[in-house]
Amino acid sequence: MKKWLIASGLMVGLLGSFPAFVSAHVSVTPSESKTGAYETYTVKVPVEKESNTTKIVLKIPEGAKYVSYEPVAGFETTFDKTKNILTWKATGEGIKPGQFMRFSFISSNPEKSTTLKWDAFQYSEDGSIVEWTGDENSDTPHAETKITTSNAPKEDAHGNVAISKPDEKQEVAAWFLYTTLGISVLAIAMSLFTLFRKKK
Repeated sequence: MKKWLIASGLMVGLLGSFPAFVSAHVSVTPSESKTGAYETYTVKVPVEKESNTTKIVLKIPEGAKYVSYEPVAGFETTFDKTKNILTWKATGEGIKPGQFMRFSFISSNPEKSTTLKWDAFQYSEDGSIVEWTGDENSDTPHAETKITTSNAPKEDAHGNVAISKPDEKQEVAAWFLYTTLGISVLAIAMSLFTLFRKKK
C-alpha cells in the first residue's frame, strides 16, 4: 500500500511538472504558413529561471525576409541586416520570473516549400544564456514553421493583393476580340436597317 502511494505521488509530481517544463520553451507562431506570404510571427518568451530575462535574440532563417516589428513597451528592438538577426533588449527590468511576453514582427516567407528553423537566444540578468537551437527532441529546441505551397493570390506587406499586368499578346488578343465584336454588331445593325427599308 505504501509503495503504491509513493509511486502515485511521484507520478502526480511528474505529470504536474511536465506542462510547466514544456510551456517554458521559447516558441514562434504560427507553426504553419504559406509560400510567398507576408506573415506576422510572434515570439513567446517565458521566464523559468529565478532571474529576469533582459534580452532576446532571434536569427531569421534562410529564405525568410524580415520586414518590420511591433513596438513593445520596455524593450528596444533592433535588426542587424548583415547577420539577419532581430534583437529585443530591455530598457528596464525586463521579464520577471513567472512572467512571459510576446514579441511580434512581419517576415516574408520563402517562395518554395520548406521548414523555417527559428534559433533564439535568451539572456538573463545573472549573465546566463539559454540557446534555443536544438532539434525537437533536445532540452532546448528551436521553434519551427512549416512552409507549404499556396495557390492564393500574393499579398504585399500591407495586405494588398498584387495584380499581374497583362502581357502584349493578351492585349493584342483582347483588341482583336473587341474589334471583331464591334464589326459584327455593326453588320447586324446595317442588315436590320436594310430589311426595314425594303418593307417600307
